[in-house]
Amino acid sequence: MITFLLTAVILSVLIFAGYRVNMYLYLRGAVGSSTRSISSLVEAFPNSSSNEETRAEQDYGMRYVRSAFLIATVFIIIVGAGLALILLMALY
Repeated sequence: MITFLLTAVILSVLIFAGYRVNMYLYLRGAVGSSTRSISSLVEAFPNSSSNEETRAEQDYGMRYVRSAFLIATVFIIIVGAGLALILLMALY
């Protein structure tokens, strides 16, 4: 029974931590739409189409980097939680 409660508490903490990390990344602009930044680039450089295309391509590439960072973070959290549970089960 204690093992179940401990697992439930650990999972709850991990879910809450994941939520907080997701909200932090969302506020920093790592997750979500980036249409605002592209529209601001159009306003900043109205006569220069080559700059718009270059910056839009860079922003499009950053979307992949942000997604990869998010996936890597989730993977590390899952592996860490699994190792912690294995360690706790071994010590119990």
